[in-house]
Amino acid sequence: MLKRLFSLLLAAAVCIGALSATAAAEAYSWIIDDLGLLTDNEYLTLYSDLRDAADLSDISMAIVIEDLGQHSDSSERRTAAEEFYDRYFSRERGGVVLIVDVDPETLVYSDYTYLHGAAYDLYQPHIEDIYSDMYAAIDSAGIAAGLSSFVSSLYSLAGKSGGSDNAGVSGGSDSTVTPSEPDEPQASLYRGVLSDLEGKFTSVQEQELTDLLTETANDIECNVGVVLTDNLGGKSDRKYADDFLDSTFGLGSSAIVLLYNDDRSNMNYTDWISANGRGTDLYGGKTDAIFDRVYAGSLGVKKDVYPASDYYESIENFCSYLSSHKGSGAGGSPYESDFDISFDSADIANIAYVFIMPAIIGLVVSISVTANVCARYNKKKPLTAAAYINSGRTKYLNKTDIFVREYTTHVRISSSSHSSGGGHRSGGGGHRSGRSGGGGRRR
Repeated sequence: MLKRLFSLLLAAAVCIGALSATAAAEAYSWIIDDLGLLTDNEYLTLYSDLRDAADLSDISMAIVIEDLGQHSDSSERRTAAEEFYDRYFSRERGGVVLIVDVDPETLVYSDYTYLHGAAYDLYQPHIEDIYSDMYAAIDSAGIAAGLSSFVSSLYSLAGKSGGSDNAGVSGGSDSTVTPSEPDEPQASLYRGVLSDLEGKFTSVQEQELTDLLTETANDIECNVGVVLTDNLGGKSDRKYADDFLDSTFGLGSSAIVLLYNDDRSNMNYTDWISANGRGTDLYGGKTDAIFDRVYAGSLGVKKDVYPASDYYESIENFCSYLSSHKGSGAGGSPYESDFDISFDSADIANIAYVFIMPAIIGLVVSISVTANVCARYNKKKPLTAAAYINSGRTKYLNKTDIFVREYTTHVRISSSSHSSGGGHRSGGGGHRSGRSGGGGRRR
């Protein structure tokens, strides 16, 4: 409600300013969040920062968050950005319009940045770095952090340039929205969080496990969370885990969360794993394998009440699995093997003995049998009606052709052929794969 009121006030201010003679001399700033992805505090903070960047650079700036279904490809996003610019900004000065299309269910992103005038001269050479920082921030802390990074980059570049002279040409940049990983991951980029709402652990144990989760998060380059609770507040186990991920690490961030559900008010209670972004990429197809490791110790034994030591051991197993199955680099396949495959010389010798030698023996036997069959095979001349005719005793006295019937088949051959064109959506692609890798299991 606060954001909508704020946007209406901004619209009124722009309309009044447009009627004044000095309208072209002022840089404007806009943030439109049609999906309500930003909290009120995030919205106000981001707007304040965008306003500072616009004032420092003397360039109008806007961020528009819309539903992914609004635009089918990058050309439509560009058109939307240009129409927004022409409607609210002046062509006499530079401007930046960032269109961010988001699927609120799967958190798939697609964006387009339109740059005009001085904004093109100032930001176009750095646009890839701006995107890289923006999506790295989304990866670690969610969409609000990513947009904040985008605005910070605009402010920083404006400060280094000493402002803008409002000269240049207009253009745009369409992001492929593939998350960019920093060359050297910072130790504080990803977080490990333990939420012990049941009070199972001592302060020392809690700190030890938090350190382990943080170490694992930086190792796999993905936020890692664990929550223990005996009260889901009326939510399903899946909803509780998903909400914990979003509220703890940020909407759209890369994370994996393990929920230990001890709420017995629902007879179908289950523990749950929620994954997003890189968490889905790395572990989306491995939920069962993760639970196998989580329950490998004392937690896998049915009990009415589980002591802290059972959970402690289980969390250690959880972190161990994540680190040993992190794959290679960002965006690993969710279907990669759950087994670490390595061989020494003894293993290779065993493989050769078990598989290769029988194959060689089988090949030799097959060749021998085939050669023997071929040697004994004699082809016989096929028996036909001609074998029963004695050509020496058969004489033809008269030969006559009698016309019986005519058959005609008509086939219409078209003078031209028509084919329909095919294609695929261009400019799409998503930064996020949603929560398809989540899953639960009952102890």
